[in-house]
Parts: sequence; structure tokens; C-alpha cells
Amino acid sequence: SFPMWKSYERIIKFAQLAAAARPGQDTDIVQATLPPEVVDRLTWLQLPQSEISASNIRDELARGRATSLWVPQKVLQYIERHKLYTS
Repeated sequence: SFPMWKSYERIIKFAQLAAAARPGQDTDIVQATLPPEVVDRLTWLQLPQSEISASNIRDELARGRATSLWVPQKVLQYIERHKLYTS
């Protein structure tokens, strides 16, 4: 879904991308659905797989629920300071 992000073209112009597969995902299949300019900037990370997604974390933050199991303390402090993901 990365090509659906706002200004994704601008992101790939300035950044190298890193992604991790979700449980059951085949990175070759995912990669085949992406535009070539995204694939050229993408590095797959080898991480322990987790069922939690960024969307899940944002939803939990918006509800005021704890996310410290998934989000480092410094990141949580930044989110709170800038009032991100509040409902």
C-alpha cells in the first residue's frame, strides 16, 4: 500500500526504504506489486515476525492505550510532545 501514501514519490526521492514482512507474507509477491522506483529504494529487513502493524499501533495511541511493548520510550515521548495520533 506504500504507493497510496501521500507524497510517496517525494519520500522515495529523499529516503532509502526499509520494510519487514508480516507473518505469512511472501516478499517476492509483495515486491512484484510495487512500482520499480519503490523496489529500487527498498531493503527488506530480517526481523522476528510480529502480528502488530503500524496501523494497529496508531489506533492504540489514538485510544490512549499503552504501546510501550512495541514503541521505544523516546519515540513515545516525541509522539506525546507533538500530539501525534490523538483522537
